[in-house]
Amino acid sequence: QRLALSGQGEFCRGSAPVPTPGGIDADNTPEQTELRLSGLVVKRGKKLTVNNRIYATIFNEKWVEKALSDLRPYAESLTAWIASNCQDKSRLLRGQALQDAREWATGKSLSTPDYQFLAASQEAEFAQLHDREQQTQAEIELLRREKQLLEELSAEQELRKSTQIKLWREERLKVQIFSVSAIGLISILIAAFWVKPSIEERNHKILTLCLFSETLFAANKKPEALIEAIKAAKEMNRSLGVRSNLQVRVLNALDKAVFSFKQRPILPISTANLGLLNFSPDSQMLVAASDDRTLKIWYVDGSLKAVLTGHRTRIINVDFSPDSQRLVSVGEDNTVNVWQVDGKLIQTFQTEDEVLDGVSLSPQNQIIASGITEDNFKIWKFLHREIGGSSIDSFQRHKSAAGSAIFSPDRRAIASVSVDGKVMLWNLNAEDLLVQGCNLTRNSSQIKSAIDAGDRHLCDEIIDR
Repeated sequence: QRLALSGQGEFCRGSAPVPTPGGIDADNTPEQTELRLSGLVVKRGKKLTVNNRIYATIFNEKWVEKALSDLRPYAESLTAWIASNCQDKSRLLRGQALQDAREWATGKSLSTPDYQFLAASQEAEFAQLHDREQQTQAEIELLRREKQLLEELSAEQELRKSTQIKLWREERLKVQIFSVSAIGLISILIAAFWVKPSIEERNHKILTLCLFSETLFAANKKPEALIEAIKAAKEMNRSLGVRSNLQVRVLNALDKAVFSFKQRPILPISTANLGLLNFSPDSQMLVAASDDRTLKIWYVDGSLKAVLTGHRTRIINVDFSPDSQRLVSVGEDNTVNVWQVDGKLIQTFQTEDEVLDGVSLSPQNQIIASGITEDNFKIWKFLHREIGGSSIDSFQRHKSAAGSAIFSPDRRAIASVSVDGKVMLWNLNAEDLLVQGCNLTRNSSQIKSAIDAGDRHLCDEIIDR
């Protein structure tokens, strides 16, 4: 009995396998040492065997199992669990009982059913804890949902309350508006009998201002017309009962006056270096020659079409072709350039013994007339695919230095002017003076007003000669 109770069952654990045939392996554990000291077993080689048959008969496996079961804190539960073929989970240990059993089993060598029972109890404990955790999470989610529902219910109640207040205010406002409208309508009806003469007077005043603006606009007095139109519009805005047709008339007069001051396109040409300007015959383009030796071609809407560069000196004259597709320019170094309006240089030629100051193109883009500072001028033939130009004729009739020469609009004649103010007309086809033409146009063809009255006829030189 002393051995059975000592060491909390060490003897029972150590002697449980002893009755097996051949003994058990000796491992020199404290339990086996205690058994050897008790005289119950002896060590033979590497085995422990029962010392005598009497001990083997008394301390058999049944006795050991009973003694061990008396020592187990869970013996009753283990027996019932094994009896249910390990299926009765209600017999498994949980909580503090499981904790006590684990502490008791620590450091002991137990049987397989003991370990299975303890493992099953541990697993059941984990499952129970998991179920509790799941239940706790479900309870938390339920509480969260209940809180959310309460918040939504509270918000809905607040919204319903605010809606009711808003509806009450709207109803009250409708009553107030109806009352004010009724009072206003009554006031208008009462005042209509008194206001009608005043309305007619204002309509008459506005009509007078509008007619005055239209009259000034027809007389091309646009600033004054705009002022009167603005007066009429202001009077109309602060007046009641203005007739609809009169409103339209005032607005039309104001629009006409305003849009007559519409700003025209402004070309970004610096006047500091502006040399000369010239319109194209179709009135769609404008060429500007600047002191920086460039030509800029602009559309009349203000957009830049092309920049022509090529002259080495200042440009002194430029002219478009009759079809507005080409232009010719002359520089101070007597260089003549022929261009396309897209900026492409077509041809260049230069004179060495004359000083040029004016150029123009014939309808077929084949003739260039250039005045010189001597007493004559020359006509140059422009060959489209040939670099250079050739002089085809020279005209010398002026008594003083010729100033410049230009083509007639049909490019069949040339007018030249000299520094003494005399103008001569030349026939390109016959290469002689247009005496007959001068006789027919003597009293109608006049030069610019800058010429003295005594020199107003182009053909005086021709007729007197």
